[in-house]
Amino acid sequence: MDAISYLENKYLEIEFLFGSSLGIRESDIFAIENIIIEKENGDRLRDFGKMILKIFPSSPLGDYYIGRYYESGKMIKKAITQYKIGYGKMDPADPNADAFYENILRLGGQ
Repeated sequence: MDAISYLENKYLEIEFLFGSSLGIRESDIFAIENIIIEKENGDRLRDFGKMILKIFPSSPLGDYYIGRYYESGKMIKKAITQYKIGYGKMDPADPNADAFYENILRLGGQ
């Protein structure tokens, strides 16, 4: 939770100090990704995914992290559902689309 709070507060401080609302950048999300995944065995992945969905609702990233959360908790049907939602947001021409779909196939959710 500390990493998520840090990221949210970082941008609130920028807005307060400089009067500029930048919004969280995807590069910052990737910067704290490993902390979220490794800390508490991924227990905060769902919170992280929900935060991302609030900021970037059309991005598959939030759905991916929520899917990882469910997968790590052995809630396979929920993980597949979340991965499918995320995959549905992707452009088929996106080079990451095939890799994203592999999560669905790997869990048996054709």
